[in-house]
Amino acid sequence: MYIWQRLNANDARLNFGQERLQADIIGGLDTTDDGSAISAQAAATVGRFKLDYFQNGILEVWDADAGRLLGRCDAFLPVNVDMTRTTANFEAGIRES
Repeated sequence: MYIWQRLNANDARLNFGQERLQADIIGGLDTTDDGSAISAQAAATVGRFKLDYFQNGILEVWDADAGRLLGRCDAFLPVNVDMTRTTANFEAGIRES
């Protein structure tokens, strides 16, 4: 799948000592639209991921083989946000992908 984080090394860090993932998930994760069906699927997947993160506020990165937590983001707490309209906007963007 064509999903990646467009952040430079100074913007995204996995801090193993503190088990922290330090990144801007909403603003920093994106895809490139090349007009293909795969590109549209990737955009929809990224949109769903951002919506899930927005609604849940928690992101953890695990080593599936070892069952070990590698890092997590601090809780995402939206401020001054109309959750109903923002969720509807995310969903509309996903449908348009």
